[in-house]
Amino acid sequence: MTDLRTTLRLAAILLFGSIAIYGAISYRRSNLPASAPVDVQASGLKIIRQELRKIEASPFGRSDRGQALILQIRRLMASDKIIFSSGLGGPRGQTSHNIFGKRCVYIKVIEMNHGRYLHQLPWQLSEALFHEAVHAQQESCHKASFEEECDAFAAGLQAEAVSKGVALSPLLCIDGLPVAKFVRQSYPGIKSNAKYKPIGNSREWLIKHVEGEF
Repeated sequence: MTDLRTTLRLAAILLFGSIAIYGAISYRRSNLPASAPVDVQASGLKIIRQELRKIEASPFGRSDRGQALILQIRRLMASDKIIFSSGLGGPRGQTSHNIFGKRCVYIKVIEMNHGRYLHQLPWQLSEALFHEAVHAQQESCHKASFEEECDAFAAGLQAEAVSKGVALSPLLCIDGLPVAKFVRQSYPGIKSNAKYKPIGNSREWLIKHVEGEF
C-alpha cells in the first residue's frame, strides 16, 4: 500500500509539473509579438540574404567575429527563427527565448494602412539583425549583461557601417555617446558579467572600442 501511495504521489507531482511547464510555455507564447503575413516574411528574408552577401564580402564579414555572427544568422534562418513583426514597438529587433533556451529573433516591420507593411531600411535591418545575433548566440536562459549589450551594439554598428559603405570610427558611438555610456544610460541597473566573452574577440577589444569601464 505504501509503494502504491508513493507511486501515485510521484505521478501527481509529475502531472502537475507538466501542467505548470505547459502553462508557462503557453503564457510565454501568448506574449510574443505576432508574426507579419507570409509575403512580408519572404520579402524581409530576401533583404537579409542580400545584406549577408554584402557583409560576407567585407573585412568584417571575413573576420572570425563576422563569420561567427553570419553563421548564427544563417542557422536562425534555416530553422525559421527569424520573424518579422509589427508588434515590437520601439526596438528594431528583439530576441526571445523559452525556458529551454531556444531563441527566436524578431525584426521590426511597420504596419501601414490597408494591410501594407514597410520594412526597415537595409542598414537598419542589418544593425538590428547582427545586434540580436549576439544575444541569440548565448546558450543559457539569462538576462543580458552590460558586456553582452555592449557587444551586441558594437556588432550592430559594424554591420551597419558595411551596409552603408562607410568607415567606422575606432570608438563606437550611438547618438554621440560611446556605446558603454549609452548602454549604462539606456539600461539602468544593468549587471556586469566578468566571465562574458565577446563574439570572436577579446574583452580587451570590446573595452577599447566601446570605452567601457568593465
